Amino acid sequence: MLKNTGLVLLLALGMASCKKDKKTETPTPEPVPVVSISIDDLKKLSTGATVSVPDGKKISGIVISDATAKNIDAKTVVIQEAADKSGIIINFDAAQTFAVGDEVEIDISKQTLAQINGEIVLDKIPLTKAKKLNSGKTIAARATTADEVIKNAASWDGTLISLSSGLLTGGNGKYAGTLEFTDTKGNVSSLITSGATFENKTYISELKSFTGIVRVNGNAIRVDMRGEADAVKADGAIVYTYTEDFQSGVNTTDYKAASGQIWPLTTGNWMNANIYYDFSTPKTGDGGFLTAGRKYIYLYGDVAKLHRIITKFGNKLSGVKKITIKIAGSLDVSNNNGTTFDPTTNSYIVNVLGLKREANPISSSASGALIDDVTFNDQGSFHTITIKIPTAADLLSKGWTQDQIDYFMQNPNFIFRVSTTISTNIGGMFPAVIEKIDFGFDVKPTWAP
Repeated sequence: MLKNTGLVLLLALGMASCKKDKKTETPTPEPVPVVSISIDDLKKLSTGATVSVPDGKKISGIVISDATAKNIDAKTVVIQEAADKSGIIINFDAAQTFAVGDEVEIDISKQTLAQINGEIVLDKIPLTKAKKLNSGKTIAARATTADEVIKNAASWDGTLISLSSGLLTGGNGKYAGTLEFTDTKGNVSSLITSGATFENKTYISELKSFTGIVRVNGNAIRVDMRGEADAVKADGAIVYTYTEDFQSGVNTTDYKAASGQIWPLTTGNWMNANIYYDFSTPKTGDGGFLTAGRKYIYLYGDVAKLHRIITKFGNKLSGVKKITIKIAGSLDVSNNNGTTFDPTTNSYIVNVLGLKREANPISSSASGALIDDVTFNDQGSFHTITIKIPTAADLLSKGWTQDQIDYFMQNPNFIFRVSTTISTNIGGMFPAVIEKIDFGFDVKPTWAP
């Protein structure tokens, strides 16, 4: 009887022990299902400088940034859901190699959503959280204008857009630093990252289209190119510019009295067809708008009030399409003979003529105007005058003969003529000052370096 009682007690203690052990076990939590969230909805979660994305969230999109061109940080990728949907910048914790057109999925559970310089970005995301689902996908760039980019920068940040028909400027003509693209509606900046594969290459200014990713940096709205191919040159755009800056000009002993002199300058031989010229650093009065120590050409004119310089390049300029002149009225009064320039009644008149035949000296019958007169009535401020070289049909309509047209097209040389409306004679001149003359080609000449 005692043995049976002991057995019962042991069984009871064992059962009690089992029940106690079961109570101390921690139940295994069910995994949180990872579900997709749109990029637009993700951005709505950004209510502070940094927030943690809720558990169980992932996003997907098409890569629109180009890691190979290196115009973006190596750890950064930009994805967009679709052409008409949102995009986002993602900063990984390591360099990434996703290609343009890759479809990627990123687990963003409990990751950081940050506001950085006006952009909402996924920041310091472990690269292991991203995987490629597919490749060869495309996102069509949104066709728009610069002013619309500015208006919609917040919602378009991290998306691909395309601007049309404009000018790219800055960087001294090279892909460097911060550039600016201007269309008919406004302008946006574009950052060239140090180390980009196309950094410091010469760009073509006249563009048919300019494509890039909208980025926000404080108050600055950018459209950052992915690579050099995002800048598409306009039809007939200038691809090579040949510049005469007059730095090699040297005055002769009779520069105040001679005409018909030949100057061997950087671009070639030029001829003086006026009485009084001067290759000079800024004269008294011009220091406020000219660069100290730089040389300019001053044209004082003759008794007919004409200032003329002529190219004698032979056929070197064959194929030239555009000429740009940077010119100003000088404030130098050392030779005004007491005459005052009155901007309400006086002006400078600029024209460019083409040579119809070889002639020395140059006569009026040997040349013809290529443009209508361009006038300005101020001093101390540069004006940029751009002319498009007329076609053969244009010249024919101006009354040129076919022989004259053929001569000019084969040997294009030019007379740059400046005059003033002031009636005065020698000793009472108001000089014009030229900083440079650019000759633009739409095909790089064979002689160009």
